[in-house]
Amino acid sequence: MKKLLVWALCLLVSERVMAVAQRALQAVVGVENEGPLAEPRAKVRVNGVSALGTEYQVRYHIIPRQVSPARARHTITKSLLDHLTQEGISPAYPKHNVLYGDGAAGLAEQGEED
Repeated sequence: MKKLLVWALCLLVSERVMAVAQRALQAVVGVENEGPLAEPRAKVRVNGVSALGTEYQVRYHIIPRQVSPARARHTITKSLLDHLTQEGISPAYPKHNVLYGDGAAGLAEQGEED
């Protein structure tokens, strides 16, 4: 069994993300698609929550003689990203606040008052 971790924004309902991920997996099932086996069926589970957002674990089975692990991972990841994008869901990424002008000065003043 192979595992793949995917992060999505915390604000999204996990059921929606899991349903989209399940459709993405079904779209690439089979050796001819260089994806996971149809049986046992691939699973998507919530793995935890981190600073990036909700972490999802994708579990799937392959036969390495027929599809290399790297190729299956590529196919599945690409399908996941394509399906999430089509649904308007973007993967989480580290965020930084950048303040310009008076906003930065105001923040610095607030830090001094504390």
